Amino acid sequence: MPTTVVGYRLGNGTHQTTALVTQTGRLHLTSGPYGQLGRASRPRMPSGENPVHARVMDLRNLHAKYTARGYHEVLIPPACVQLQAPEPPLTEERFHHPDPAAPELLAEFAGTAPSKPRNLEDAIHAFYTAIGAPTRPPRPHPRPTPSARRPDATRRRAATP
Repeated sequence: MPTTVVGYRLGNGTHQTTALVTQTGRLHLTSGPYGQLGRASRPRMPSGENPVHARVMDLRNLHAKYTARGYHEVLIPPACVQLQAPEPPLTEERFHHPDPAAPELLAEFAGTAPSKPRNLEDAIHAFYTAIGAPTRPPRPHPRPTPSARRPDATRRRAATP
């Protein structure tokens, strides 16, 4: 059964990190030098009332954290894709014992993700829509509003008698 995921890959010139969230609410991470798959860690398992939403929040936080650490190169832009690699179903005991690392999911994501630039929020919205999860409508891009303050030259003229 195909698995729908949302994720991205960022780099800092020598190292890269890939993060993705699956439709079951698992967060998969891998990191390593450029040109290699890297080391995959055990996935963070779903938790809480809305497990997918919680892991997507973690995905956003990781994006901010790695960007702050200097991972400014977007190697794979944020994308929502459907992978053919199966993911084991969740059972009661799986919630308490994490799955082993799944480098095959991350490798397939790297091979199928589009290279078209995309915003992380747009990819997350597409993911929520694909899995049928509740989501907010996408926000329109903010328009610049005219300032209510007067320009500096006008203020100076008003201040001098």
